[in-house]
Formats: sequence, structure tokens, C-alpha cells
Amino acid sequence: MSVFTRLADKRPRMYYGWWMTVFAVITALPNTILFTGFSGFLEPLQVSFAASAAAISVAFVFLRAEAGIGTPIAGFLVDAYGPKPVMLGGGIILGLGAAIVALSQSLFIFYVGFFILAFGVSVSGPIVANIAVARWFDRYRGKAFAVISMGTPVWSLSIPLVVLAIDTFGWRATMWGLGIVSVAIIVPFSFLYRKSPEEYGLKPDGVSDDAPRPQHAVRGPEVSLPLRDVLRHPAFWLLMVSYGSFSFVHTGLFSQLIPILQASSGVSRSTAAAVSALIALVSLPGRLVLGALADTVKPGYVLALTFVLMLVGVLALALVPGDLGIVALVVFYGIGFGGCVPVRHVVQGYLFGSQNFGKVQGMLRIADTLVGIPAPIATALIYDATHSYVLALLMFVVAFALTIPAALSPRMSSAAQKA
Repeated sequence: MSVFTRLADKRPRMYYGWWMTVFAVITALPNTILFTGFSGFLEPLQVSFAASAAAISVAFVFLRAEAGIGTPIAGFLVDAYGPKPVMLGGGIILGLGAAIVALSQSLFIFYVGFFILAFGVSVSGPIVANIAVARWFDRYRGKAFAVISMGTPVWSLSIPLVVLAIDTFGWRATMWGLGIVSVAIIVPFSFLYRKSPEEYGLKPDGVSDDAPRPQHAVRGPEVSLPLRDVLRHPAFWLLMVSYGSFSFVHTGLFSQLIPILQASSGVSRSTAAAVSALIALVSLPGRLVLGALADTVKPGYVLALTFVLMLVGVLALALVPGDLGIVALVVFYGIGFGGCVPVRHVVQGYLFGSQNFGKVQGMLRIADTLVGIPAPIATALIYDATHSYVLALLMFVVAFALTIPAALSPRMSSAAQKA
């Protein structure tokens, strides 16, 4: 029996759900590097394969497409068998994909490898962790998701080092390193995940049934809806709009963030990479404060606030020249993005409960993916046509503006509580 298994099998002094949030932060490395740091690979890949930005951005599309394919599969598997086998298999697939990408000598083989890599990421990353942890928390779900979401800003601090490694050792060696480190982290930690608190004779949040509820709680005892009822509820479709809008903007923006920052103010690659990491760092208070706030007020209102903040940040980058626009992006988009990540999951649990969390998450991610797929290519095509990212940024602003009313809709009330 491994040391990891012995640790997980012991009845922990600290509620084990909180340990799982820590594991989720640690295993977020590959997802963070690929999503947040992809733009650092963009220029070297263009040179290596003599391809346009749009052609290389197809690989980033695979990250979105595979989330749409892999997340529903992962959701059903985690709900049925628990997170351990899903994350273990995903980690192995991720390593295989990274090796193929690093060895690729043609754009086609690069696409194949990245497709496999993206699938491994989708079934071994934060999505699986979110689904697993959802069953361990009810009253403190916002705080738990806030902790999980810290994985992205924590690992994003390594983006400047990743860009330095690419510039120093080349993108192939960097990809090899990413694959090896990812497997070394995900495979052993997968054995620490558990399906439900009932395995320890506990209830969600680690409390007994007769424990007093906080006076500020905004919801009563959880009632989970069957998937067929979820799909018939208007709140599901409104939440799907919110998922799709965030996916479109965030995917388009971060697929080419370093070139966007270089074009907007003429900063160097290393400075742009540092700004990318700074956005993730600034997102930390947004994740913690807004995630916790969603436990105390109607989470749909908090979700709308995150969209307003991100809208202001992107609009400033588009219209305010120089460093001031970048500062506004870092502050407003960073805080809003940070809050949006955990609050979306809190809203889902608030609306529909946790028993079918993986299945519902999988359905939401299908729309998330379909809307996010064209974003990197559209962003690159707009730049290729206009030699500017301003129109693309204004497109992102419109997407956010159209989404805020959906998050504020009275229909975004708890379907599970009314069941």
C-alpha cells in the first residue's frame, strides 16, 4: 500500500473535503500552463511550422473542443465510479499527448498530439476536481470552490518561467518538461481523491445533521434534481448562456494574450508574460472574497458582478492606450475572472444540487465548448485582417454586456429548493 493510499484511508483530523481542495490546487498545473500560457508558445510554434497565428490557434481550439467532449464523459464517470480512476487515466493520456506534441515534425501530427493532450487535460484537471469536491460540501461550497480555483493563479505565477524556458531551451523541451511534471503530479495524487464523505461516515461539510445552520445562509437543506428536470428548467439555459459567454471571451483573450498586450502597448514578450501572471495573482482576492460571498447572498447576483468587472477591464484595454489600459485589465478583469470561476459552480449547486453535479456540469460544458471553439480563430482572423485587436476586444465587451441580464434574471432561483 502506497503512502498516498495510507494517507487517504486514515480518518483525517481535518475534514477530508478540505484536503481534496488542496489536492485540486496542486493538480491544476497542466490545465493552467496550457490555458494561461498557450500564448507563450504561439510565436515559436508559428516559426517552427511556418504557419499563421490562426493555424496555430486551431490547437487551442482543441482545448475547448476536448472540454466539450471530455467533460461530459468525465462527469458521468465521476458520478458513477468516483474521481480516482478518471483522474488517473487522464494523467496518463496527458503525458502521452505531450510526448507526441514534443516529437511532432508536421502540423498534422502536432494537431493529433494536442488533441490527445487536450483530452487528458479535460479528464484530469479542475473539472474533475470540482465534480468530486461538490459532494463533500453544501453550506461551504462557495468557499471550497474558491480554494480549488486558487490553482490557476498559483500556477500562473510560473508563466514567466515557462516563457523563459521556451526562449532558452525551445518549445519542444518545454513541452517534454510539462508532460513529465504533469504525470508526476497527477498520477500519485489521483489516489488521494474519494467519491463521497459517506466513505468516512460523514455528512457534507463534515458536520452532523443536527448542526445549526448559519443565520446568514441563503438556502435550506439541499435537494438534488434529476437530470431530466434540470434540462427542463429555464435556469439551466440561463446558466448555459453565462458559461458560453465567459468561455468565448476568456478563450479568445487568453489564447493570444501576450500578442494582444504587445500590440496594445508595445511591451516585450517577457513583460507581457509577467502581466499574464499578474492577472492570475490579482484574481486571488476575487476567488476568495466573491466565492465566499456567494455562500451568503444569492449567487446569481455575484455572478453578474463578475461579468461587470470583466467587461470594464476588457473595455479599458480596448479604448485606453498605454499602461493605464493594462492596469485596468489586470485589476478589473483579474478580480472578475477570479470570482467567476468558483461562483459559476456555486450557482450550479444552488440551482440543481450536488448528486448529479458531474452530469449537469458535463451538459453545461458542451455549450461552453461550442461557443468557445471559434473564439481563438476569430480573434486571430480579426487581427490578420485589421492588424489590430481592438475590434476583437470590443466583440468581447458586447458578449459580456449581453450576458449580465441572464445572470440577474428572476428565473435564476433555486430549482432544487423548490422541488
